[in-house]
Amino acid sequence: MKKVVITGATGLIGKNLVEKLKKEGYYVIVFSRDEENAKNKLPDADEFIRFPEGSTWKEKVTEADCIINLAGENIASGRWTQRKKEKLRSSRIGTTNKLVEVIKGSANKPGVFISASAVGYYGYSESEEFTEDSPAGTGFLAELTHKWENEANKIEGGETRVVIPRIGVVLSGEGGALKKMLPAFKLFLGGPIGNGRQWFPWIHTDDLTGIILKMIEDETMEGVYNAVAPEYVKAGDFARALGKVLKRPALFPVPVFALRLLFGEGAESMSKGQKVIPERLVESGYKFKFEKLSRSLQDILRSD
Repeated sequence: MKKVVITGATGLIGKNLVEKLKKEGYYVIVFSRDEENAKNKLPDADEFIRFPEGSTWKEKVTEADCIINLAGENIASGRWTQRKKEKLRSSRIGTTNKLVEVIKGSANKPGVFISASAVGYYGYSESEEFTEDSPAGTGFLAELTHKWENEANKIEGGETRVVIPRIGVVLSGEGGALKKMLPAFKLFLGGPIGNGRQWFPWIHTDDLTGIILKMIEDETMEGVYNAVAPEYVKAGDFARALGKVLKRPALFPVPVFALRLLFGEGAESMSKGQKVIPERLVESGYKFKFEKLSRSLQDILRSD
């Protein structure tokens, strides 16, 4: 039975991923700062290890066949103060560094290291298209994401495949952007963020899980993959599609100035976007379960 270690498993992606891994016959080891919280949220997992303060996590890394690194402070959980920015850095770069150093120094290395990244790598544009070969953008989030990936890539060229999914907006009934939008829409007060012209790269949580499973099992997959759906929509299109599924209007845009009051510099990550193409993912042969936004929303809201 293959052993998989997951960091950040109590986040939005984790529950679905752990369930799918168990169904596929994997032995799942969850690394968490709060073991009891992890046990409550992820009862299907096999082991819970305190990380990074615990004493046994390094041993578990050397025993694993696969490491999935999803750790990262939520970028939309408060104003981007200097303290918040430092948490964003340390939770991504610092955590990845700890794992990489143990893998590099181990005689028994995992077969694959899957380290999450984000489409924020590309910066923002209303006109450009971004494939995996596009350069990094500018600004805090792009620079942070670039450094995050560089940390993971320090183990390239050895026995461990390094695979980096650049993840878009994850659509799930469990939380994230969609969950935050629903109350306003249900009260007939929903609408796009700002003018709605910014690109909205999205992915259904089931497809993201499927992509990660393929990355584990397909030994030809290595390097960066844009983990987004192949249908390109803008924020206004997304709001209208959500309103249609909920049978609600999408007439009340969220003003950008209000986001700036709440999130400071972080408002940019919500009010701007990028058109991201999953070029390498399509070439890999991955078959999307949810290619269309409308079907994705119908599935999530029906099961919500």
